[in-house]
Amino acid sequence: MEVISHPALAHLHATGRHVHPESPERLARLQEHFQFAEGAPATREQIERVHVVRYVHAIDTIAGETWLDADTYAGPTTWEAARLAAGCAIEAVGRGGFALVRPPGHHALASCAMGFCIFNNVAVAARYAQAEHGLARIAIVDFDVHHGNGTEALFRGDSSVLVASLHQWPFWPGSGGPGTSDDTTLNVPLAAGSGNVEYLRAFEDVVEPAVRAF
Repeated sequence: MEVISHPALAHLHATGRHVHPESPERLARLQEHFQFAEGAPATREQIERVHVVRYVHAIDTIAGETWLDADTYAGPTTWEAARLAAGCAIEAVGRGGFALVRPPGHHALASCAMGFCIFNNVAVAARYAQAEHGLARIAIVDFDVHHGNGTEALFRGDSSVLVASLHQWPFWPGSGGPGTSDDTTLNVPLAAGSGNVEYLRAFEDVVEPAVRAF
């Protein structure tokens, strides 16, 4: 599988004097070990298929260091980094590849940042696939330890997109618990410490049949 990234992501959106787990260094180390094709920044139009105009403008016009919420740092290069991250996800759609990017995306909501996430990269890529590749149905499978609440919120009630999330429960951000699934939202809460056996069982017994049926 081809990896899509960009060298600039290893230094943009730096947190300066602030010690932060979502740092350029974590991506720089990965880029040292993978060959990758370079993605291009997403356009404003592509981002605004997912995010409201006033929020996109707010990110574009950040002039100094700020905190968008208690966890999410932003600075003068955040706009450039967030556009590149979303653009690499778009490029991965066309290449059938893997986008190795930062900042991450699955907590970002339509009108605000959350949990280190600025733009919802996978949502931007999904809307691109629909608008520019004509895909009628898309399945997003999220297996981060945290619930992909932003992605769920963006597509909840959209019959063209299935969002499946496997995540630790209970855990931050507190959503995605038992009884929160519907026809196009599949939440698979897992106990802390779940390993290969539990993950394989969840994928084989729950996620894969749901994706095939969709």
